[in-house]
This record gives sequence, structure tokens and C-alpha cells, in this order.
Amino acid sequence: RDHPTEGASAVDVSRRSSLGNPFRVLRRGRLDEAWRDAVCDAFHWAHRLAMSGTDATSLEEIAALHELPTGSVASSYAALGWAAYAAAVRSETRSLAQRASGGERLCLVCCCYPLRCHATSIAAWVPGQGGGQSVA
Repeated sequence: RDHPTEGASAVDVSRRSSLGNPFRVLRRGRLDEAWRDAVCDAFHWAHRLAMSGTDATSLEEIAALHELPTGSVASSYAALGWAAYAAAVRSETRSLAQRASGGERLCLVCCCYPLRCHATSIAAWVPGQGGGQSVA
């Protein structure tokens, strides 16, 4: 969502957070919606690898596997390295799952909504959300 659902706790999953999508919908420095599916698929893959504890060489390698152009990984995420990125993603996702299991209503907030968004991949790991972006 681009704003929280009434009665739910807003959880920022934009690039300002550790759960932001490190893969950018950019081509030649400009927004290019043609890359949205590949960017969301790359995040889904990276999130799955992070949650499973599987090692990956780098976010850049995941971008290349999804045929994203060079430079598609936001520099703040690339600078972390895979191990630190994966640990942060695991920690934050598990924290959300615990909050939801404890009965808290959550709403994952990202500027992409209502377009396809990486938040759907995050929501799939949070109990009681039904596979959507809003855990409410």
C-alpha cells in the first residue's frame, strides 16, 4: 500500500528500510516500468535465499540472473554485501512474523502500490496475511 490500512501498524518497506527492494526499476538512470516484473522477481529470489540462509555471491549476481541491466542494484544495498543484507532481511522479516503471530495487524507500505511490488514477497512470510501486501 502507499498508506497504512486503518487500524493496522504501518511498516515501511521502501528503500529507506532494510526490507526495501535493492533492485531498481531504472534504465539509463530513468524510471522504466518495463523492468518492474524482473525487479520484483529478483527481489523474490533474493528474499527467498536470505530467508533460507542460502549463500549467494552478490545482489549483482541475482540481478544478472534476472537479466537486469548493470547498475540495477541500489548502491546502499550493494555496499552491505550479501551476508549483511541477508541477515538484515531475515531479522526484519522474522520480526514482522512475530508481531503478526502476536495479533498485531500490519500493513506493508511502499510507494509502488497499487503496481506489482516486492512487498508481496515479504507478506508471504508473515502469518495471517493471505498473500497480499496488506497484513490487516
